[in-house]
Amino acid sequence: MLRALASLLAAAVLSGCAHVTLDYPAEIKPRTVYNSGTPYFAQFGKSLGVEIGLPTERFSSNFPDIQIYVTAMNVGKTPFNFGTENISATVNGKKLRIFTYEELAARERHAAAMMALATGLNAASASLRANMPTTTYGSGTFSGGGYRNPYGVSGSYSGQTTTYNPAASSAASAAIQSNASNQIANIAATRDQNIAVLKSEALRTTTLQHKGQTVSGVVYIKFPPLHGPRPRIMNVTFSAAGDTLTFPVELK
Repeated sequence: MLRALASLLAAAVLSGCAHVTLDYPAEIKPRTVYNSGTPYFAQFGKSLGVEIGLPTERFSSNFPDIQIYVTAMNVGKTPFNFGTENISATVNGKKLRIFTYEELAARERHAAAMMALATGLNAASASLRANMPTTTYGSGTFSGGGYRNPYGVSGSYSGQTTTYNPAASSAASAAIQSNASNQIANIAATRDQNIAVLKSEALRTTTLQHKGQTVSGVVYIKFPPLHGPRPRIMNVTFSAAGDTLTFPVELK
């Protein structure tokens, strides 16, 4: 039971997946600029300027989101706040979720907790098996004659012996628990590292107080549906300081 539950938890992400790459529609491509291989496109309103960059990697539906790079600039005279709350995305009229930093960090903590639980369940199952008595089965035949069977009797024999070695079981359990502890520590370290990366990279709400001030970050968007007519266009809209700027992104 423990082993089955652990397997279910560990295999939860092994479902079939689709892939998508992001690109600008043909009418926008001539106006893009490149920085280290990443294509960027910018638009400006009266107060809000936005530039987006599209990663060149393929995104897998095994992961819950795709990412775009965003820089917002105050090009007016009035301060305003800018963050994920100012961004929306749609595909074929269907609204996609924009993840906040807090949601992303919570997701990392939850994923790490599930992995630690699966590791603990596997360790408990292995430790239980290590502490079970060992049964040895034996069988054979014998025939008459010889020093050990002087009366010439022939026949067969079979039997079983159940043994328990406390020292060996204790050593095996200790090794299992030590390995599980190391794995759980690695899971926690990976979780902390991922959250630290999110904290430094994810777009977070910032007040753009004066003209020319910018904020940059990665925006995480729920993986889009890939059905429907082509070309599949994801419209990413930025609304702040009275301006609304929409960027079409083609899903390939």
